Amino acid sequence: MNSLKQLFIVIIVAVLIIFQFLFISIQVFHKTITKSTIEKSINEVDFVEILKQDNDENPLTPTKMDQIYEIAKKGNISTESVDNLIRSNGVKKLINTYVNDMIDSTLTNEGKKVTPEQLQQQIVEAVNSATDQSGIPLSDSTKQAIITTVSQHNEEIFTLFSAPQSVSSVIDTQSIDMLRFLFSNELMLLFIGIVVGLIILLIFLTHSYYQFLFYHGVSLLITAGISYAFSHTITSEVFLSSFSTNASLKQFLVVIYPTVSYEFVRYSKIFLIIAVILLLVYFVIYYWQHIRSLQKIVNHEE
Repeated sequence: MNSLKQLFIVIIVAVLIIFQFLFISIQVFHKTITKSTIEKSINEVDFVEILKQDNDENPLTPTKMDQIYEIAKKGNISTESVDNLIRSNGVKKLINTYVNDMIDSTLTNEGKKVTPEQLQQQIVEAVNSATDQSGIPLSDSTKQAIITTVSQHNEEIFTLFSAPQSVSSVIDTQSIDMLRFLFSNELMLLFIGIVVGLIILLIFLTHSYYQFLFYHGVSLLITAGISYAFSHTITSEVFLSSFSTNASLKQFLVVIYPTVSYEFVRYSKIFLIIAVILLLVYFVIYYWQHIRSLQKIVNHEE
């Protein structure tokens, strides 16, 4: 019977470790996919080089950059101007706004927040900023041609960028629903309910009001160790190599890795502190109970 009870306790501790690590992973993901992180990643990604890569294994297939050059020809815009525009801070700011809007609308199930008027204003600001930054003198007529061309083909141009496209069309409905659930308060309540339920099971199995502190402390300690180890594993070249076929995703992951690693380490420290506190409380209560038992024995003998 004791062996069966110990087996159940081991299973409960293992389940606690799994759910606690899942909780950390979700929180890290939630904190990583933020507007500031996306903005940082977009600022560091060279979209020109990304878009110049072939769409498939056929070298004759036009790249995404070729399609943008084709659009630019309609406004008599040179390829050099296009490259400078895409690499400019103004255009990256515009892309950042668009990507964040797509992510918000996907995860919150709300419509686009950027109105056509706002988009038009951002296009004008992006073109002006890009031309000023590039140092290439452009006449007002050329600037207007760029603004007009981008305005007329903004949806066509933006869908060439893999980040917003991946949110709206690559991820299926079930996956989007799952992402929404991962960021929901319902999931947090579910995690709390599961942990509380497992603790109640430990109390029932150990017939002790404090012994669960030891087992929960051990589970937190192991979770902290796994989280710390994962913070180094996830940033390794082995993990990076799995995304080598998708250059844009790989560049994005390279940018967010420091944040991901930092968050895993931070949560491992938090869980370690909580584990130490629970274990200290357990041993204090344990030795206090032990001392009381000894005193009762001594008093009984007297």
